[in-house]
Amino acid sequence: MVPSASLVTYVGVLKDALGLKDWRIDLSDEPADDGNLASIYCWPGQRRATLHLGVDFDDEAPDEKRHTLVHELLHPHLHEMQACVDRSLQLVGSQAAHVLTAEHRNFLEHGVDAIAAAIAPLLPEVPDGTADSCTAR
Repeated sequence: MVPSASLVTYVGVLKDALGLKDWRIDLSDEPADDGNLASIYCWPGQRRATLHLGVDFDDEAPDEKRHTLVHELLHPHLHEMQACVDRSLQLVGSQAAHVLTAEHRNFLEHGVDAIAAAIAPLLPEVPDGTADSCTAR
């Protein structure tokens, strides 16, 4: 799926509003994994991320799309913290490290989602014309 120009522009507006002006956010034409509405990959050591939209993203209501995009765009602010935890726990190399990593990711997702729920309504709405934000290749 290829992201529409209006969606690329909208993500740029959100990115800037969320303090990511110095970041490069690419929209991938590859879908998000595991049935997620979206996911983001932050490139190590760079202010660059790749945003993947899920196959069901276009089926969501505009407010849910905005929330999902805000949620994903909050992750770059926290990705170094997650990477630090991952690196530190690799040194432990035990089942406890695996559990701690999974729990940390879970708590991080809950926190990011709560912040997204609080601030998404304050940000610009999904513009008209992004109802079908992706097109088939």
